[in-house]
Amino acid sequence: MPDHHLGYVSVTEIAAAYRITTSNVYRLASVHRWRKYRLNRKVRYRWEDVDDTMSTRRATLANDVKHR
Repeated sequence: MPDHHLGYVSVTEIAAAYRITTSNVYRLASVHRWRKYRLNRKVRYRWEDVDDTMSTRRATLANDVKHR
């Protein structure tokens, strides 16, 4: 894999890591405008973008639970 593709992860890797559906991955990517590239029809997203979004979601969920 070329060096400029390092730091990108597949939709299935994201879904497995965060226990969400692949359709949810695509929705989050669209809403949060994750950087991406395509390789042979497969989309890969920039890990930093994924992690930023998911960290924010975790913090928001934790805050919601704490205030119930």
